[in-house]
Amino acid sequence: MATPPTWPALDLEIPATSPAAVAVPPLGAWLALAGEAHARLAEATVPIGEVPLSVWRRQARAETLALARAYTRSLGVAVAAAGPPGSSPADHADLLLATGHQPVFVHPGIWIKVVAMSRLVPPGGVGLHCVVDTDTLEVVVADVPAIIDGRLVRPQVVLARAEPDVPAEAMPAPSPNPWRAFLAA
Repeated sequence: MATPPTWPALDLEIPATSPAAVAVPPLGAWLALAGEAHARLAEATVPIGEVPLSVWRRQARAETLALARAYTRSLGVAVAAAGPPGSSPADHADLLLATGHQPVFVHPGIWIKVVAMSRLVPPGGVGLHCVVDTDTLEVVVADVPAIIDGRLVRPQVVLARAEPDVPAEAMPAPSPNPWRAFLAA
């Protein structure tokens, strides 16, 4: 049996200034690394069901962009054209940068992914935040750190409830009252 590869040791330090973030590889390298991976995979000929991977990637990108644009428009948000003037986003070959998380209230570690992605998207490029699983949730809560009786605790504020077996992404958004309770906590 082969010995599994070992992970390199990371010598990470807490940033001495704020705002700052620790990222491996460094945030400044992400776009170049994504571009290199994109270029290599754009011509990939590995067959999946007799269809080259590069074809699957182009089709998946076109479908993803069409769905994302339709969803964004359904929210009443204007959608800017991606790519050179006159090009179709489905045909545009630039990077599609994406991040995602489970469909629950996110913490600052998740926010930093979205902020980093939005800052990395080049002009004419596209950034996408995706719900990455379809767990069912009966309740969506937000932890609210507090000090009670000299101890750090994390009481939870209920933001939304659903019937059993309702996928999280099908739950309605929290109404104003739970948000008020969260902000008051």
